Amino acid sequence: FGALLAIGCKEVGKEFTYEGEESFSFKAEGGSGTLRFTTGEKWTASSSADWISVTTGAGLPKDDGPIALGYKVEPNESPEKRSGTITISSGGKSKLITINQNEKSFLVLEDQYIVIDEIEQVITIKLQSNTPYDITITGDWISQTNVKALTEEELSFSISANTEIGSRHGKITFEGKENNVSTTINIEQKGLPNMLLHQAYGVYDEMKKIYTHNDTETQYGMIESNE
Repeated sequence: FGALLAIGCKEVGKEFTYEGEESFSFKAEGGSGTLRFTTGEKWTASSSADWISVTTGAGLPKDDGPIALGYKVEPNESPEKRSGTITISSGGKSKLITINQNEKSFLVLEDQYIVIDEIEQVITIKLQSNTPYDITITGDWISQTNVKALTEEELSFSISANTEIGSRHGKITFEGKENNVSTTINIEQKGLPNMLLHQAYGVYDEMKKIYTHNDTETQYGMIESNE
């Protein structure tokens, strides 16, 4: 009967053999792959996680070459890495294949827009991140004061005094070095008019008081002279 004897769904002399790597790694975006194995008996396949799916959960032996089992890994929307397994079983033997997936990268600012006074000052920006990032500053009146974060979530920036008429706008952008994630905080700094108007009104009030006082004294003096 040849080298192989087929009895029912079992091929004598053809043991279960897995032919690939024992673990695979995926980015947060997910993906798919193919596992190959040979067996002379019925086989089953299953995953330990709902984000890993196999194209077929069971099958029969194959005469012409190894069996190709497809699988899919869903995108990881979590900020945590995760791992799962695919188990292939046949003829009383099992093979466990590990699937590792990176976490979703994120950059989250506590504030997206802030308004500050015209005076020179240092501001603190709170940022949550799980990925390396670059900083781009728009506005030569903004500069980073610390090379490293004060904590994991705080960065400080120096703001020059605004000596111009009118408010001005700048922004600080954080961009992931290894992915497309980014976030921006817009900064509006008030200008001099608010201060100048305040001073002008103050001078006006003082002049009004002096004028009123002098006018009252003049009228009082004229009344006395008439008497």
